[in-house]
Amino acid sequence: MSWTLVWAIVATVALGVSLIVNHGLWTRRLPFPDYGSFVLTCRDEKTWRVVIRALQLYGMRPVFRVDTAFVKRAIYQNGLIVNYAVPALLAELDNAGAAFMIPSSDPWEDAQRLKSFLRTNSSNAKAVVEPDMERKAVLVPSNAFVSGMLGFRLPFTKMGKPPKWHD
Repeated sequence: MSWTLVWAIVATVALGVSLIVNHGLWTRRLPFPDYGSFVLTCRDEKTWRVVIRALQLYGMRPVFRVDTAFVKRAIYQNGLIVNYAVPALLAELDNAGAAFMIPSSDPWEDAQRLKSFLRTNSSNAKAVVEPDMERKAVLVPSNAFVSGMLGFRLPFTKMGKPPKWHD
């Protein structure tokens, strides 16, 4: 086998990998770079389904569905998560329904640090873990926000593969 053929094969493989990665990055089909997630919470399960259908009118289709006993989640390619949370969990979150979730290697530790920072700067804050999430995601509601909160979650690559969307 000639060296020209070897280099042609190496170049072809490298080009193919490059095209696949670039396509995945541009279409957000790969879990990196993980810029975080925007979360919207609907008031009830019926409204959750209506909002998902409304987003489909504009070409946005959920790709994953990750439900627990406390939250139903529709996850989109662009990082949007549309939730329906049970009333008890919403009450624990002081009825804050929107969040920005920051990727973190230790969500609990980062939530505790944010909570302390907000408390020392004249805001109340607490760290709330959804019972079924085992500290994979921790939310920090605070009166620093009008109706939202910040949260921390493991990077998508550490969360395990979520199930595909089903209605």
